Amino acid sequence: MRLLKWFCPPALYEGIEGDIHEQYITDVETLGERRARRRLRWMVIRFFRPEIILRNKFGLRAQWLMGWQWLKNYFALAGRSIIRDKVTSTIHVLGLSVGLAVAILILAYVRFELSYDNFHEHADQTYRVATKVMLQGDVISQETNTYDGIRTALQSDFPEVKTATSIYGMKPDGLFVRYEDEEKTLKPLESFEAFAADEHFFDVFSFPLMHGAPHKVFAEDYTAVVSETLARKYFGGDAMGKILTTDDGEEKRRFTITGVVEDVPPNSHFTFDLLLHWTGKPKIKQINTDFWVWGGQLYAVLSNGADPRALETKLNRLARERNGLKAKKDDYGQTSTFLLQPLRDIHLHSHLQYELGVNGNSVEVYVLCFLAIIILAIAWINYINLSTAVAIEKIKAVGIRKVMGASRMGLWWQVLTEAAVFNALSMTVAVGIVALAFPTIAALVHLPSGALVWVDGKVLLALLCFFGISTLISGAYPAYVIASFYPVSALKGKGAKVNVSLRKFLVVFQFSSALILIVVTLVSSEQLTFMRTRALGFTTDRLLVVKAFNFDAEIWSDSAGGFMMDEAYARQAEGFKEALRGTSSVANVATLSHLPGESVNWGSEFKAPSVDPEKAIRLKAVGVDYDFLKTLGVRLIAGRNFSPDFSTDRGNEGKRAVLLNEEAVARLGFKDPASAVHQHLQTYWGADYEIVGVVNSYHQLSLKENFEPLYFILQPRALSYYALQLEATDLSEAVGNVETIWKRHFPDRPFNHFFLDHYFNAQYQSDKRFATIAAVLSALAVFIACLGLYGMTSCAVAQRTKEIGIRKVLGASMASLVQLFSRDLVWRILLANLLTAPFLYVGIRHWMESYAFRIPLTVWFFAVPLAGMLALALLTVSVKIVFTSRRNPVDSLKHE
Repeated sequence: MRLLKWFCPPALYEGIEGDIHEQYITDVETLGERRARRRLRWMVIRFFRPEIILRNKFGLRAQWLMGWQWLKNYFALAGRSIIRDKVTSTIHVLGLSVGLAVAILILAYVRFELSYDNFHEHADQTYRVATKVMLQGDVISQETNTYDGIRTALQSDFPEVKTATSIYGMKPDGLFVRYEDEEKTLKPLESFEAFAADEHFFDVFSFPLMHGAPHKVFAEDYTAVVSETLARKYFGGDAMGKILTTDDGEEKRRFTITGVVEDVPPNSHFTFDLLLHWTGKPKIKQINTDFWVWGGQLYAVLSNGADPRALETKLNRLARERNGLKAKKDDYGQTSTFLLQPLRDIHLHSHLQYELGVNGNSVEVYVLCFLAIIILAIAWINYINLSTAVAIEKIKAVGIRKVMGASRMGLWWQVLTEAAVFNALSMTVAVGIVALAFPTIAALVHLPSGALVWVDGKVLLALLCFFGISTLISGAYPAYVIASFYPVSALKGKGAKVNVSLRKFLVVFQFSSALILIVVTLVSSEQLTFMRTRALGFTTDRLLVVKAFNFDAEIWSDSAGGFMMDEAYARQAEGFKEALRGTSSVANVATLSHLPGESVNWGSEFKAPSVDPEKAIRLKAVGVDYDFLKTLGVRLIAGRNFSPDFSTDRGNEGKRAVLLNEEAVARLGFKDPASAVHQHLQTYWGADYEIVGVVNSYHQLSLKENFEPLYFILQPRALSYYALQLEATDLSEAVGNVETIWKRHFPDRPFNHFFLDHYFNAQYQSDKRFATIAAVLSALAVFIACLGLYGMTSCAVAQRTKEIGIRKVLGASMASLVQLFSRDLVWRILLANLLTAPFLYVGIRHWMESYAFRIPLTVWFFAVPLAGMLALALLTVSVKIVFTSRRNPVDSLKHE
């Protein structure tokens, strides 16, 4: 009988089985059980014939055709619903499309941020060696550079390291590069990113070469690799074998171009136009007898299965063993430890000193993902609420379908099909929005806009996943509600009541989400305004900065405690400054080594014997001239400024004068600025510094950071920058005059300039970007929420049209009608704020603690969004109520 059940159509099986069973019982009585069994088997085999089997196949096909017809019917019903109720359909599509577009754009950004350095062949096995320097138990430096001894040891002493390479950044202001044109005339490269690299560079990094072989381009000394763009710009694309000359102030060199590399992809944590290789470079040379000489950035490729944490332990053990090799034995107890950073984690998770580029922020990526989910949730809630509200209008149709035999599963499929149609339309509109908005968004978040990197198989798969998830989430609950209607109740116009409480909860959640976005937007915007307008402790008004050249001949002197001045260059720089002072458009001019807004990478460890002979403090150094305070508006609080009348200010035989800021005075333990004047500081190399004055603490970095402890040393020669206080009202004319004077004194040097306020505020680009994104998302959240409110109000009004007519006949005012329909909504908004505000306050307060200088978190940040949401909600409801109430009451009373 199992065989019969297998091949027999279900429609025939029950009858055939009964006939065979009856014949079997008769045969048992007349022929005996044994012969009856044989006859039963034979009867089953006789039914195994074409007319039975083919009927079975035709039955399956009929079921499939019936299913296809049902599906076509569901799509037809969805189409009729869209055409019949255009307002609801528009709200559905618009809300979902905006939510999906936001999700797609954020997906593109997140995917790009997570793709950094993935293109390298050994990306999963490549690590950068970072260094943490501690002084008497305090961390004084965490940086990407490391020591030459570590590089040498990695390349020779650790078998788990396959290969390693060091690179050293060479800034344009420290390296003057010229090229030979067709007439063999030397012309300068105007702007470039250059690195000194060793011969293992292309063994570690997989930047594709257009010309030259990876293992040959750096086989010889004084060779160079240029980018495709640089080769095309200066050599017409034919750069192989061409000559570059360099001047770094120490030596002039000639390099032969032996390779052309494709332009560095935008998802690389460092970029370059020029790589220079020569083994004589001290910071990257192959053999160095001093373990503790600072080198460049070190990258290592580990063998398969190697444990990076175990290698870290070995490196730190080696450092402790080699500690006795330090040139200065008494360094006040400095210790260095080393950390291996995975190459693929550098962009989002590393923010150390001397980073090769502006890295991303993992927290920002996670927050954007969270905000995208909120926007999508608001859009889905709109669809769910509006669909369940509209379902009340379809209740009689659902009742008739159930009476006619429709199953719960059939109703589920109908509602899900309708949701799929709406989501398909929304996805199409969303893709169009993305295509239009992508260039603007790409410029905002620094995505490569030209290549549309977000379009590939994985993204298309993600879009399909978005479509499926959105269809299920938006359609599941409406399908449950509609399928739950009882036929008799549905025919009477009575539906399920379970949706009411859930809809109220969803509305509360919707407004809670909108509140989060609005408050975050207000706080981030106010914090950004505060940081950009707060007094900085120095002037930025009309302060022009011209890039100087800090590579001219200089000699470090331990006895002098700094760089000795090159007199020839000093005269040239002083002549330029005197010419500027002679113009009416320049009030003051000064030179300095580090601008406000720039991380100070100079510094030393000091002891103040008069306060604590054992405690050592690291202070950061800024080189200045006599006019620094006057030009930048830094106030002298105690003591005196540097003066040409005091020859000891410049240093002589290990003694020199310094200025401190208030933060440095406090860190060293002095009671007040006046008590620090004429006190002495000692360095571990034996230099003696006399404090001659104290200046106010100004913001060297952004207001996210605390004041830095600074000391100022007198170096009248141009170090890195000329700072010019302009007096002219016409700034463009003043800049033109300065450029003319520059070209007269430095004819072969490019004139690079900018204004200090723009330079300093550039630190807030990421904050500005986040505030802009938050504002856009907040506006979209409110827009989608208002769309949902309008739709819900439309449904409520449609269901109570006759009631509105009766109330108008009885004299109800328009205000009372608005109150009738908005009273419950106002309570939901108040409840949303009441539930969300405490948690939001705690979260934002924790976030604001990451800013050293921040705005107070007042009640207005929560009251203003509440008032705004109430006003918008009432306006949205009022528009529909006013439109409906203007109809003739008689027409309303005729409404069915």
